Amino acid sequence: MLFIQSKDIDKLMTHSEAVEAMEEAFLIQENDDFTMPDRVHVNQGDNVLLLMPAFAGNYFSTKLVSVFPENSKIQIPSIQGVVVLNDGKTGEPLALFNGAKLTSFRTGAVGGAAIKWLSSENLHTVGLIGSGVQGLSQVQFARSVRNFAKLLVYDSSPEKSKEIGGIIKNEFPDLEVQITQSADTLVKDSECVISTTTAIDPVFSNRMELVQDKLFIGIGSYKSDMQEFPDVVCQSAEAVYYDTPMAKKESGDLAKPLSKGIIKEKDLRSLGSLIQKDHSIKTTGTVVFKSVGMALFDLIIAKNLYEKAKLTNMGIELSF
Repeated sequence: MLFIQSKDIDKLMTHSEAVEAMEEAFLIQENDDFTMPDRVHVNQGDNVLLLMPAFAGNYFSTKLVSVFPENSKIQIPSIQGVVVLNDGKTGEPLALFNGAKLTSFRTGAVGGAAIKWLSSENLHTVGLIGSGVQGLSQVQFARSVRNFAKLLVYDSSPEKSKEIGGIIKNEFPDLEVQITQSADTLVKDSECVISTTTAIDPVFSNRMELVQDKLFIGIGSYKSDMQEFPDVVCQSAEAVYYDTPMAKKESGDLAKPLSKGIIKEKDLRSLGSLIQKDHSIKTTGTVVFKSVGMALFDLIIAKNLYEKAKLTNMGIELSF
C-alpha cells in the first residue's frame, strides 16, 4: 500500500487539475455511474464522526473523518481523519491519505469548479468569510480559475483575519488583500462571497439590498441547524445550485429556506447539470452554490493522486 504524504498532494496535482478531477466527479454523479450509500453521522455534542464510502470505476474509497469545531481554539485543524483507496476488483488497499488534507484539497477544488461555472470571467472582487484552513484552500482554488484582483477578508477574530490575509498576500503578491471590519461590509463590496465558517446563525445581515447580484459560495454549513447565509440570499436568488442532493437536508443554508417555503425543491439544480451541458450560466442576478461534500469527491481525487504517484514514483510503500 502506498502512503501519500500531505506535502506530496500539492506536488502531484495542480489546482487546475484538481478542479478538472471534480468536474469528472460531477459528471459521474450526473450519469449515476457510481455507488455511494448515505454517509454515517455519529454526533457527540458539537463534534461529528463521518464514515463515507464510495465505489466508481476500478476503485473504491472509504473516508473516516471527524469534525471538532472547537479545535480552532487550540490551534488544531477542525477536520481529522484518513482516506483509504482500494482496488475495485480485488478489494486490495492501494493507498492511504491524510483525510484532513485530502478533504481540504478536494473541497477547495469543488469551490473552484463552482466559481468557474457560475461566475463572470471578469470577476474582480472576492470576499472570504472565515480564516481557517478551508478559507485558504478556497482562495487558492478560486484564483486558479479566475484572476480576480482584490480579496476582502473577514473573521470574527481580527487576529486570524490578519494572519490569513498575510499568508494569502505572500502566496499571491499581485492580489490586493483587504481586511474588513464587518461581514456586512465585505458582502456589500464583493462580487463573489465565499463563506467557510462553522456558524450556527447567519454571518451577515438579512437585507435584500446587501445580497443582490452576487455569487454566494457556501462551504461551512454541514448540519441542518447550521446556516451561514441569511434567508434573503435564497429568497433573492435567480439560481440555486448544490454539489449533491444531500445538501438539501444536511445544510441549514438550504434546509431552512426549504422548510419555510422560501425556495422549493424544483428550484434547486446540481452543478453537474451545467457541466454536463458544458454551459456556464448567463445571469446578472443573485446565484447560490451550496457544498456539503460527498465521498465520490474523495474517491476521484484519491484515484487521480494514486495514479500520478505511481507514474512519478512518489509516496512511501507500506506493508502490513
